[in-house]
This record gives sequence, structure tokens and C-alpha cells, in this order.
Amino acid sequence: MSEIPVVSRTQRRFERRQMLLMIILVLAVTVASFFLGVMVGERGSFPGSGAEPPRLPMAQIAPPPLPSNIPAGSQKLTFYDDLPKGNSAPLGSGINLPKGGYLPPPAPPAAVAPAPVATAPVAATAVAKEPTAKAPAAAPATVREVAAPKASAGGSFVVQVAATKDQAEARRLVDKLKGKGFATASERADLGAKGVWYRVVVGPYGDQTTADKAASQLKQQKLSAIVRKR
Repeated sequence: MSEIPVVSRTQRRFERRQMLLMIILVLAVTVASFFLGVMVGERGSFPGSGAEPPRLPMAQIAPPPLPSNIPAGSQKLTFYDDLPKGNSAPLGSGINLPKGGYLPPPAPPAAVAPAPVATAPVAATAVAKEPTAKAPAAAPATVREVAAPKASAGGSFVVQVAATKDQAEARRLVDKLKGKGFATASERADLGAKGVWYRVVVGPYGDQTTADKAASQLKQQKLSAIVRKR
């Protein structure tokens, strides 16, 4: 009996590696051949690659022969020679000429220049301009002055207009308010550390309603007006 050869694991691994290397080598050769063919085809398609495409022969087409009744050479046009000459009517025009023959069209009448028209000189008349009446100037709006409320000697309400350390300024304000009809006086107030102040007051008035009325009139003249008791 013949003995069956025993294949070891190492030999099996070696055979598998050889088979795998053969498969990889075949794939590499196939891919390289494919890319090489593509590159060669692209180079052959470019105009500058040097490979010229085959040229097809051009067929020579001969011109058609001339008819036998027309002589060769240049033909002279006789259209104007065939036109009727003299006083005969044009062919196919349908115009019946008189017996005397063809009459030329009448000449247009000479243009007559129009006679100049004498125009009388127009005397220039000066147009007098009437003086425009000026609108009367608007009279200034009269400001209606409201009489100041009457002060009461025994009243207990006054309207303080200002407080200043300058006595001369306080006197000027008193004279101004007196000129407008307000009963005005200057009060001296010693505030100790704050110094001496002069208060300009209007009044006195017997009730607060009259004092408020005087304060409203003073505010219309852009003055400070504070109603207080004496």
C-alpha cells in the first residue's frame, strides 16, 4: 500500500501565500494595462500628438454643361437696345398716343414772386405804469394791560418776586413793578451765617385768591411769583 503524503501547516500557509501573490500580480498587470491603453488613446486624440487622422478623398464635381443653343463666351445685354425709340409708345403700356406722335409733357409754370406788402410803421407808445397802491401797514397789536389787584394794608398774603443780596438791584425791581401798578416793597432779612438778603414782595392782599391773581399776572411778565403769608 502506498503512503499518503502528509502536508504540514507550514506548507499549507506557504501555498496560500503563493496563490495570493499570484492573484495580486495578475490584478496589478490588468490595471496597468488598462491605464496604459487609456493614456495612449488620449494622446492619439489630441491635435498635437503627431498622429494625423486618415483623409478621405474629395470627389471632384464637374459643372453642368451649357445648352447647345447658347453660344459660348460673354453675352451682351440688349435690354436697353430693345426699348422703343422715337415717338412710339412703350410696349405693353396701354397708352394710345395721338396721331401727331408723342407729345412731351408741358413745362411747369414759372414761379411768380409775391409782391412785397408795404407795412405802415407802428409808433411806439409808452405805456405809463400806474403806481401800485401799497397796502397800509398793519397796526401793531395793542396789548391790553390788566390792572393789578389792589393791595390791602391789613392783608396777610404777599407775593415774593425775588431775593437778592444787592440792595440796589432790589430797589430797581421795586421801582419797575411800581411803574406797572403793583404795590411793591423791599424787605430786609438777616439770615445770620447766610448774610443779609433783600426780598422784593408785592402786596399785601387780604385773601389768597387775590394774591394768586397777582402772582398769575407777574408770571405772564416772566417773573418769579411765590404766594406766602407775611
